[in-house]
Amino acid sequence: MIPDIIIDVADLADDSEQLDNLAQDDLADPSYGASLSFDWRNMRLRVDLSGNPLVVTGQESLVEDLVKAILTERYRYSLYSDDYGAEFWELIGAERDLAETDVVRILQEVCTLDPRVRAVESITVTPGANAALFVKFSIRDFTDTIVHVPEFTVRYG
Repeated sequence: MIPDIIIDVADLADDSEQLDNLAQDDLADPSYGASLSFDWRNMRLRVDLSGNPLVVTGQESLVEDLVKAILTERYRYSLYSDDYGAEFWELIGAERDLAETDVVRILQEVCTLDPRVRAVESITVTPGANAALFVKFSIRDFTDTIVHVPEFTVRYG
């Protein structure tokens, strides 16, 4: 069941203003940008005690943006360009060896489209039960810092 999402347009305008102000005034390195923080397990925005969406900056913003791109199905949403998102759905029905190879290829494609990412490193793909692949990796960002991205699961069968 997909939860109802209720958005107040006035809140979106406030959030946009908050992001613009953060991006211009409060960031130590504005090259990272700012992102709304999302709880991917519960599929909702993270909020502070007042109910306002949490905004993340720095490397946390980069990770947030990468996770969003990885978990977004490419070509599914007209809001995004054809370059945005991942094609993990292509792996359904594939043999495990092919799925493991393609996960690495897709992951590198998605991450290196972000100009803040110089390289994708330390990719490990571990087979699991029920045609699942557990994927861990890190990236080297534009400052040459290694940034770890949370593990995620890809289903191929």
